Amino acid sequence: MGTGLWRDGHMVQVSYENRTAVPISKALYEERGYQPPFDKLPEKAEYDAQRR
Repeated sequence: MGTGLWRDGHMVQVSYENRTAVPISKALYEERGYQPPFDKLPEKAEYDAQRR
């Protein structure tokens, strides 16, 4: 199962074990039960700033 990295509006970037990362909708993210919860994900700008 994938792990949420960051959110941007109603989209979530999800990373999978094979290091593939794909954007999916908030609805699909929540439907599939990905972690961490959507509201706990950093915004994309915040995520990018932490990685610098």
